[in-house]
Amino acid sequence: ILPDGRLEIPRGAFYLPRVQAHFDGTELQDLRVEQPVQFPDFRVTLNSDQGSILLAHQRGHRIGQRALGSHLFIAPTSAGKTIAMAALAARLGHRTLVLCLTNQIRESWMNDLHKMFGLKRSQIGLIQQGTWKIGEQFTLASVSTLTRRYHRWPELFDQFGTLIVDEADAFNSPNMTRFIIQCPAKNLLGITATD
Repeated sequence: ILPDGRLEIPRGAFYLPRVQAHFDGTELQDLRVEQPVQFPDFRVTLNSDQGSILLAHQRGHRIGQRALGSHLFIAPTSAGKTIAMAALAARLGHRTLVLCLTNQIRESWMNDLHKMFGLKRSQIGLIQQGTWKIGEQFTLASVSTLTRRYHRWPELFDQFGTLIVDEADAFNSPNMTRFIIQCPAKNLLGITATD
């Protein structure tokens, strides 16, 4: 219960029948953040693995399997997960923050965003070491920088409608778990190659 008397419930909890029963007739307010932006047209054709990821999202969303925009995708190594997630972010149409565990993952995103949309490095936001720049469509964030700069998290929370957690299986830091839980982005997407 918040100081003003409102009750805050976690993303997706309302869809549990036992929770819904307690709130019948109660006014609910969805506080997830939406940040619609225009994305450039795709410059690539998705392969079958990438298309399967987008189809799984569409299918899960359509039949209500995924509560409030939360999705975790598992795809084989070298399936083109970065391009698939960028395509999904563009389809969802919200400014996107990508959590990158390593510089190699960040570089892969930089290269794939250029290949896919023609975005130059200067057009892609970056949060790493001394750099804190928000991009129009995408911002790539170093996990270690975010962990150290937790006092700046509120600056990010109202700016992104989609959060992508790359290599989601490796996120075991309590600080990053807290960041993901607190982030009010409308869409929370995770991707991993680990089953």
